[in-house]
Amino acid sequence: MTYEKKQHKILSGSLNLLPPSDLTSDEDFLSAINFRVDQAGNLRSRAGSANIYSGLGAINSHHKGIGNRYNGGGTSVYRNGINPDTGYDGNPPGLASFKGYEFIFNKSRQRKDNGSAFSLVIPAAPSLAPTVGLATEISKTAANFNNTETWTASSGLTLAFDSVIKQEGSHSLKATFTAPGVYTATYTPVSALNLNLYPSGQTGSNDDKFRIWVKVADFKQVRAIRLLIDVSSGANFDTDYYIVELQRKRWKRAQGGWVQLEIRRQASAMDILVVDPNQTDLLRDIVSQNLTDRSSLEFSDLSTAAQTLIQQNAQSFERIGSTAGRDWSTVTAIRLEIEAQGATDCYFDALEVFGSVDGTIEGRDVQYYYTYVTADEIESNPSPVSTALKFNRRAASLSGLTPSGDTQVTGKYIYRTGGTLGAVYRVNSTPLANATTTYTDRASDEDLTTRGIRLRTDHDAPPAAAGCIGPFFGRLIAYNSTVNPNRFWWSKQDYPWAWPGAARR
Repeated sequence: MTYEKKQHKILSGSLNLLPPSDLTSDEDFLSAINFRVDQAGNLRSRAGSANIYSGLGAINSHHKGIGNRYNGGGTSVYRNGINPDTGYDGNPPGLASFKGYEFIFNKSRQRKDNGSAFSLVIPAAPSLAPTVGLATEISKTAANFNNTETWTASSGLTLAFDSVIKQEGSHSLKATFTAPGVYTATYTPVSALNLNLYPSGQTGSNDDKFRIWVKVADFKQVRAIRLLIDVSSGANFDTDYYIVELQRKRWKRAQGGWVQLEIRRQASAMDILVVDPNQTDLLRDIVSQNLTDRSSLEFSDLSTAAQTLIQQNAQSFERIGSTAGRDWSTVTAIRLEIEAQGATDCYFDALEVFGSVDGTIEGRDVQYYYTYVTADEIESNPSPVSTALKFNRRAASLSGLTPSGDTQVTGKYIYRTGGTLGAVYRVNSTPLANATTTYTDRASDEDLTTRGIRLRTDHDAPPAAAGCIGPFFGRLIAYNSTVNPNRFWWSKQDYPWAWPGAARR
């Protein structure tokens, strides 16, 4: 059979199903397979199609993101046709790519995928508060007032060691006088004491404190008690020494009972914690003015009025003399000076210095939180807050940091508030491992404010929405939940895993 090959030109006609096929003009046609109409109305040949994946069944959604193809089918979402994430409700999920993740939203399930693993959009917050206690105190004894020490009394003063009326160790030192005068009791150790180095090897700081027990039989007979620390080579209290007068209003409580007094080595901004309560508002105003352009506060940063107020209300040593190389590391003698107005007995026990760079937390109402964090720094909301504690130059011992069962969680961050902190600040600069359940916090308030990372409480999980779209202006938008079918939600800007208040709206 012979045939003639002809060219059939499809012009800009139309589909015309009215005439028989043999009467259809050249401008019209009965069917057009794999053709499309362009914007000018012309028919264009369309590329063919191929079966990319098999075995998926009916597909209800498709999206290409982060270098992968995502398909929704039934109750599953597939990545490149395999590795399904299941648990969806069968309706088409919303698919959107942002910040290296593919986000998949459905009323039954909200997930994200990084190309290798599906996970919760954001880790759930820890459900239990951390347990917090005071870490072991670091201290060093300057004088224990036991009968193994030799104390020298000035004229008119009688000294004795008392094994019954005491607070620590085996004895206290009893000082008896019968007439008005200024009396001294002096202890000269066999070799110089280094009160700037603790047994743990930690070096002291000016924020460290001395602590001494005092008991007075008749408070009215004692006008003043002073503590002197000689650091000169001669141990004669005439060239280089530190001196402090124990404030009468503080050791007044020692009449008839023991009271423990604390003296800071050097005046500090931390002494705002012990000022006269009547002056608290005034001091708060002064400190606030000094903090306007600062992330931390030193004593020297305070105004003259604030420094004077602190020194009037807090206990700190005054340095006499300035010989180079003579300081807290070269203590050669310790002296108690009693200015008497009449006859009575005074008792002294356990003079020690405590606190160091290993125990710098100080203040009232100190509390902790912790959060979960992923390898790419997606952080959960915080745990419940711990019980408030008072710290006095101590470190904090945390336990009960429960590991997360979410496989995307790799670590934990610790946060602290209270003391002189004006907010809740992050303690650790690098995350703890997820499996770690304990932590010792030695950071000072200044360390935390200098780091300046505050706790976020708006890292909420997304709503149970039918879908999501975006990004728009750095946010994802979710829509249509069962409870609120006409509502829209949006993520934090540039934080598509955080949906502030989604559960409450």
